[in-house]
Amino acid sequence: MAKLTSTNISDSMSYVGPVGIGIAVPVSLLDVSKSAPAADVEIYIQNSAAAGTSDGAVLRLIPSSNVGAGVKLISDRGARAGTSAAQGSLYISATDGLTESIKMTVRGDTGNVGIGTTSPDQLLILNRSNSAGDSALSILNSSLSNGSYEQIYLGKSYGTHGLGTISYVPSATSASSTLRLGLWGSSDSLVIDGNRNVGIGTTSPTSGYGVLQFTGGQTGSFISTTDAGMSLANFNGEAYIVSRATVSSAGVWTARGTSAATISVRPSGFVFTANASLTAGNSFSPTERMSISNAGVVTIPNLGGTASRNVVADANGVLSAPTSDRRLKKNDEPLPYGLSEVNKMNPIRFNWIPENMSTDKEIGFIAQEMETIIPEIIGANIDGMKTIGYDKLVAVLCKAVQELSAKNDALEERLSAIEKN
Repeated sequence: MAKLTSTNISDSMSYVGPVGIGIAVPVSLLDVSKSAPAADVEIYIQNSAAAGTSDGAVLRLIPSSNVGAGVKLISDRGARAGTSAAQGSLYISATDGLTESIKMTVRGDTGNVGIGTTSPDQLLILNRSNSAGDSALSILNSSLSNGSYEQIYLGKSYGTHGLGTISYVPSATSASSTLRLGLWGSSDSLVIDGNRNVGIGTTSPTSGYGVLQFTGGQTGSFISTTDAGMSLANFNGEAYIVSRATVSSAGVWTARGTSAATISVRPSGFVFTANASLTAGNSFSPTERMSISNAGVVTIPNLGGTASRNVVADANGVLSAPTSDRRLKKNDEPLPYGLSEVNKMNPIRFNWIPENMSTDKEIGFIAQEMETIIPEIIGANIDGMKTIGYDKLVAVLCKAVQELSAKNDALEERLSAIEKN
């Protein structure tokens, strides 16, 4: 076997058969060996041109049928990157003999890797210019069995609780397979299964299709947001939507702003609470404003009182229990309506249009007619339909009865005088 020496190596030479460097009996086309302990085997392909002026060393892998085609490994001296600071960048290109196409870039200055781009400005950039709908990145494991997992780690260092994980756990069906988010060394925090159920604190969200399910590892569990945002909580078997507050496992509510509100789903139904004039960081007790029981009973504590009363809505739709307290009235004057207005009224019987409002005969008045007689009793819904405040007619009817009573008293006096004569 011929031996390469400093005297028989030339700038242009060819050799047929296995070539060995540092080894007497090469077993492959090129076999490089180095026996120095703790030393890497090194092959230098060097371009001595000035930095930033041209490509560095180029290694080309070509098919024998087309010497112009194949794959090139290009060591850049800064010319391609446009800066000498990037010399040492590695480009992998594919060419058909006419057109070169860079497929992968490893920047020498930043270490950023780009696939489909020659200027990756992040640690890893995947760029695809075609409109294909298939996956841009796949992490596959053909040996993955049901119940085991494949993970992606995100964080500062491997094997710490500060390391986030994204896991795929296959199952017997796609519906029961799950995608999970969690932290290294702890239970998965969020799980999405094939039926689009989402579980927080549970790896088996099976409450129904497309359901967000909480299962707290402690008495209270939360998704916290900013003071102006929304939180979700699970406390003592009750699910909460919370604004500007948190609740501890001991049931202590803490304000995160000057006001707070909650909607809770309980075994008995829905409960709505709201509080104002709070101090951020201080504890408070949620004040119930409304509840809807499983039987459909609606309770609004602010409308409570000592007796049954009607509920009225103002022009803005605000509900309130009517009051007649003198302390809330001023500019009172005698009512100008009475018997004369009652005589102008046109009581009728009618059916509603549409009939689904009621199929029974009703009694009442026409709002447009009443508006010409007593305009103060007429209102309108948000859709413009006119309404009558029938409760206000009590005062008019009372005035009419008083006027009739006065006329009756006058007639009795005249009759009494005639009888005496």
